[in-house]
Amino acid sequence: MNLKGRLLRFRSFWIFPSLAVAAIVLSKRHNLNSNFADLLWLFPLGLLLWTFLEYTLHRFVFHMESEGLHSEHHRRPRDSDFILVPPELAILISAGVAALILSLARNFFVTSGILAGIWAGFLYYEVVHYRVHVGNATGAGMALQRRHHFHHHFRNSSRCYGVTTPLWDYIFRTNSK
Repeated sequence: MNLKGRLLRFRSFWIFPSLAVAAIVLSKRHNLNSNFADLLWLFPLGLLLWTFLEYTLHRFVFHMESEGLHSEHHRRPRDSDFILVPPELAILISAGVAALILSLARNFFVTSGILAGIWAGFLYYEVVHYRVHVGNATGAGMALQRRHHFHHHFRNSSRCYGVTTPLWDYIFRTNSK
């Protein structure tokens, strides 16, 4: 794949970091009393929220559709055209999540810090999901993630919804049995 093809296929990896930096800088200007040190708790909170979003979107949204990108991904799990989330869809979902967080936090900086963590989690998800399907699962952690995710794909699609972590599968008892 040439450079232009890689930039297009993996565009989330430059779009979302750019959005995160822009959102944090602009929101800091809007909320002058905000402190960059707050990112030390906002960012990890966003990472944790990402794991919950990943689980709930996968279980309750993507598996409700009978036809679409996710069902095509299950039919052709090694087809790299159906592994990564289209950034346009991720931005649309992000807008809804941002509106919800902003309505609760009532602070643009807090919202931006949490979104930065969510987006970092999302990008980690993209790396793991891509490597699990088309790369080598080297290392114990990646092998565990592959085993967990492939249980979902090839044994029981109503189990193992978490790709980056089985945390919510254990909490909601949808882990492999």
